[in-house]
Amino acid sequence: MPDDDPNKPQDQPKPLEQLRQLFTKRTGTIAKDAFLLQLFALLAPYKWRVIGLSLLISGAAALGTIAPQFVRFAFDVVIPSGKPSLFIYLALAFGLFYLLEAALGYASMYLSFAFTQSIISDIRMGLIAVCFVSRQTLYR
Repeated sequence: MPDDDPNKPQDQPKPLEQLRQLFTKRTGTIAKDAFLLQLFALLAPYKWRVIGLSLLISGAAALGTIAPQFVRFAFDVVIPSGKPSLFIYLALAFGLFYLLEAALGYASMYLSFAFTQSIISDIRMGLIAVCFVSRQTLYR
């Protein structure tokens, strides 16, 4: 008589094995989803830094789309009015805008680079710690 009783408890695979089965293709290679799962697990401690950097980079990119509005304002309002004070105000506003855009662009680039280097450093230190511990236990 076969052992196909549905009420009999089956051996459950371990959680890691369940994940591996879930994210393994028929060819036996790990799917892209498994890589993304590992990436999300790696970046989980840095969640707020990732969100903050994403907002900073998005804000810096959004400011780049506002610059043409100064030119439109100059052609539509300032030049037809012929008032020198409007030219001065537009030049000051555009200069301040350019400085703000450059500062945000530089800050996003610098913080993104620093964030990437800190993650690489943490991974490297974790790997060194694992290798050192495994080497210690290897010779005991």
